[in-house]
Amino acid sequence: AALYQEAIADFERAVRYKPDLLEARLERADIYYRRDNLDAALIDYNVVLEESPGDAEALAARALVHYW
Repeated sequence: AALYQEAIADFERAVRYKPDLLEARLERADIYYRRDNLDAALIDYNVVLEESPGDAEALAARALVHYW
């Protein structure tokens, strides 16, 4: 659990310094999803999809969030 928190903190810093870094948002969303924080995951997946509507990975992941 501690490593997940460290990873989230690192991704949050990356997004703060470079908000358009979609990879950081996508990875952070994946961690949120694994930690059952579906609301936070959905926010990040939506941001990725706003910037990159055809991102198949983000679309599939967001579909899983909606499913659960």
